Amino acid sequence: GVPVIAFVAPNEYGKTRTIRAEYVAEATDTYYCEEGWYECNEYEEVHWNVGGVVTHWMPLPLPPVE
Repeated sequence: GVPVIAFVAPNEYGKTRTIRAEYVAEATDTYYCEEGWYECNEYEEVHWNVGGVVTHWMPLPLPPVE
């Protein structure tokens, strides 16, 4: 349930992706999603199921300091 930077392994065309995603482990009283990775966009309420295999992830970096 925490947004991270995720690397999606090559698909059948050899293309990889680096996305902002979060892993959903289970359903809650608020919502239901199947267990798995979901691509998340900061400005949308809809999170899309990641069709590929996420092999690596890391925390989002801290925002810049002025």
